[in-house]
Amino acid sequence: MHDDLDIEALERLFRDAPARRELLWLRAMSKGDRDMARELEALDSGLRRRLAPIVSRHWHERRAAGPRSKAEAELYDAVYDERSDHHLARFGGRACFCGDCRWKAG
Repeated sequence: MHDDLDIEALERLFRDAPARRELLWLRAMSKGDRDMARELEALDSGLRRRLAPIVSRHWHERRAAGPRSKAEAELYDAVYDERSDHHLARFGGRACFCGDCRWKAG
């Protein structure tokens, strides 16, 4: 996943509850664990609202790409990878080039 992990950034990520819950929720959705996803949503009422635009963007990008696998697990895995990179860049003091940050900067 990451060639040069920034341990300090990773530790900051683990201490940041909203970021940690985002990644846990995305992994739960990828695995089809709706019970865990609901538990995380109960802890963080803004979780689904924060991730909805990103999940939607990925869904539309995948749909526009043509007839390839559109499995739900693959969708959530792609969002997980993007959000993980986003948070590690943020906590590592690096620029983030994920779709969400590019859109906000544009």
